Amino acid sequence: MADKIKLYRTLLAQHGYKWTRPRQQVLEVLLENSDKHISAEELHQMLGEHSATGLATVYRTLDLLTEVGIVQRLMFGDGCNRYELAGDAHHHHHLVCDRCGGVWEVPLDLLDNLERLIEKKHKFLIKGHHLQFNGLCAKCRTHNTQEEE
Repeated sequence: MADKIKLYRTLLAQHGYKWTRPRQQVLEVLLENSDKHISAEELHQMLGEHSATGLATVYRTLDLLTEVGIVQRLMFGDGCNRYELAGDAHHHHHLVCDRCGGVWEVPLDLLDNLERLIEKKHKFLIKGHHLQFNGLCAKCRTHNTQEEE
């Protein structure tokens, strides 16, 4: 985690921003929960009572970290922004259950060939993409089937 924190600190400095305790705390929570998609409110709760960082500061910090490219804002259509660290690894995609609101990552990126075709045909440099599949998760599908019987 220390290497990542050092990298984020350098990125902020390169963009002209200071390293502050709230920024460090927000990044630590995101690093500790890198397998989750966290809302600002959830992140604030995770900071706990021992932190003097207020909810408004969490929102401003997330906006700044998104602007710098350290954090990615995710919108799953439920009116709540969620955040995850923007990795330099391959993209991943999301499955979103329309009933329960569950979100699952699909750690495959099968769009590499499509991106190359689009770049070549349109002479367009693709820097990223987002792909989200909406539907019903297995649990909600089972529940839905039982209701129909």
